[in-house]
Amino acid sequence: LAVLAPRPLRAAARSGETAPGWSAAVGVLSVPAVLALVVAFAVSIIAIPAILLLVPAYLALLFFGALVAAYLIGRRIVLATGRYRSGDALAAIVGALAVSTAYLIPFVGGLVVYGLALFGTGAAILALFSRRRATHPSYEDYVRDRRAP
Repeated sequence: LAVLAPRPLRAAARSGETAPGWSAAVGVLSVPAVLALVVAFAVSIIAIPAILLLVPAYLALLFFGALVAAYLIGRRIVLATGRYRSGDALAAIVGALAVSTAYLIPFVGGLVVYGLALFGTGAAILALFSRRRATHPSYEDYVRDRRAP
């Protein structure tokens, strides 16, 4: 995804960096919102087929949120090592490895990964509804401009 569609991934990661509290809050509040929509659709008999579309769409959004969180963590690790010019694919791979190691933590690993997925989901939702343009397309471009003589 970092290679095929880098703009949505970067936009969501930028949203998660600039407003981490809002991203986490929106991600956590998205769960009861989807549950309320499912109940409302189930009560109205006509909208029951919409549930068949809503649930897989939300699960796809959660998966995208997990990818956003992994990319954000990977980008931070790659930037900390000084290899910010390596690209988005390396950041996504490093982040995926870092997030997958969270599963090795007994009893807590699943909650950590689910929390990161909700954080990334909130960042993706905020990026979807954000209308402002950044001065730099990515944090790497900002660092590159700051280091240029």
